[in-house]
Amino acid sequence: MASRDYVANKMTAAGYNVTIQPFEFVFNADAPPPTLRQESPTPTTYVDGNDFSTMTFSGNIASTTAPVWAADLVLPQAPGPGATTSGCEAADFAGIRPGRSR
Repeated sequence: MASRDYVANKMTAAGYNVTIQPFEFVFNADAPPPTLRQESPTPTTYVDGNDFSTMTFSGNIASTTAPVWAADLVLPQAPGPGATTSGCEAADFAGIRPGRSR
């Protein structure tokens, strides 16, 4: 608010008619900071802000663990965009029950 008031005062002093319009600003902050770790096949700890980032408007969850499965994974992938549609089509998820792996 101090920076807002500073600018408003400078603009008023310069002869402008200043109006301050309040608005809501949704801010997403992780509490506690997130961690991401791969257990298999090679245990790996990923670095927040470097290897991954929380998406804006994501909820804060204390702890989540889940099995990972590949949706219609096609390997090796040809280089370049659009080389595979793995996980992009509804049929890729056929037979997967919510909350379960295959």
